[in-house]
Amino acid sequence: MGRVALANIAIQTESASSMATISHGEQTQPRRFRPFAALANTTFRIAPGLKPRAQRMMTKLTYEYLNRRGVETGISFMNYGYALLSDEPRLPLPPEDEDQRAGFQMYNAVAGAIDLTGMDVLEIGCGRGGGAAFVAQHLAPRRVTGIDLAERAIEQCVANHRDDRLRFKQGDAENLPFREPAFDAVINIESSHAYPDFDRFLREVHRVLRPAGHLLFADFREVEAIPQLRSQLAQAGFTIVEEEAITANVLRSLDENAGRMADVVQRSVPKPLHGLAREFLASEGSVLYKGFRNGELEYVRIVAQRD
Repeated sequence: MGRVALANIAIQTESASSMATISHGEQTQPRRFRPFAALANTTFRIAPGLKPRAQRMMTKLTYEYLNRRGVETGISFMNYGYALLSDEPRLPLPPEDEDQRAGFQMYNAVAGAIDLTGMDVLEIGCGRGGGAAFVAQHLAPRRVTGIDLAERAIEQCVANHRDDRLRFKQGDAENLPFREPAFDAVINIESSHAYPDFDRFLREVHRVLRPAGHLLFADFREVEAIPQLRSQLAQAGFTIVEEEAITANVLRSLDENAGRMADVVQRSVPKPLHGLAREFLASEGSVLYKGFRNGELEYVRIVAQRD
């Protein structure tokens, strides 16, 4: 699954100022496809000094709501999913997990890019914990720690995923609750675009990674912002060792799961919020779906190594 359930409000804000930007030092990032940032703009005009704090608060409140709705639908993943484009072998899954295959395949593509055997792994933005549980069960790490800003998400992770190799705690991506380098790999999937200060997030990842540790990253950006993403990684002390555009895989996933997601909206979302839910799910016709389809947005998978 994907973005914030208040996306329509954000889109209205964006239509009034489609080229608004958010500063990171001397750099700027477009907001056209960043619903959180666009929604936050309204608040920031009233109290600009609250910018990072207000955006973080809105992100947390929104995902608390989304996690509550997600529990009711039985959905374990909050990413758009990854569909195969060729006849390569399908990821073996038990029958009960087939309806969430796209979410599992996203984690397999991103976290499975390196050998995690025996490693201490951190997932930042673990959502409902389905991805962290997949990594623990299928990729042979020593331990997986999942953190999320939403307290309700962590409660559900603890309740639903019981494994000695798993632990979950509430935490902020820009202020990680770890004092020393404690991880060999950090996973971050479809979460970073909502962070008020992406550069600070990267510095925190660098801080908690052991020497030569890896950041296993996947998220979307406007096409013209991809070079800036690479620059931000380099400035934070990372070397990109693998990069792949997976927009086509994500689009196919959205198309293949469109019927199921439409059913989720009909069954679980109050009718006045159906339009918002379709934006959140990047349904066909939504701002994000159009961005992926027309090439304005690119979804990238990156393996970056700590210098």
